[in-house]
Amino acid sequence: MRSSALLLLLSMTASASMADAYRCIEGGKVTISNVPCVASKVVRSDNPSPEAISDVMRENARQEAYLAQREKQHRDDQAAMQRHAAEVARMYPQTPEPVKPSSPGISFGGCGLGGSCPTTSTRSR
Repeated sequence: MRSSALLLLLSMTASASMADAYRCIEGGKVTISNVPCVASKVVRSDNPSPEAISDVMRENARQEAYLAQREKQHRDDQAAMQRHAAEVARMYPQTPEPVKPSSPGISFGGCGLGGSCPTTSTRSR
């Protein structure tokens, strides 16, 4: 007896959850009903219509196709940039030039790289 009552209760709640629910504004108050609003403004129906579902599915498919196209274009652009970089590297190799020794006739005498040597000359007047 208990199991049949429980089964009956579960079937009633399952069928109630599948019913449409409408939120309507009547006299400034929001009411919820299982029938569409007659003389008041519909706030929202909890269950979308089959047309709305198919519209959403179409839009989702359109956006997925657009995203797939953009991802393919991005991959193609990346591959083209890599090919271009390889071609530039082949045409203009970036090997460092060897350091050439300074000419034997030029000597800086320990003045350093800046060319400022301390002078210790004294002048007499």
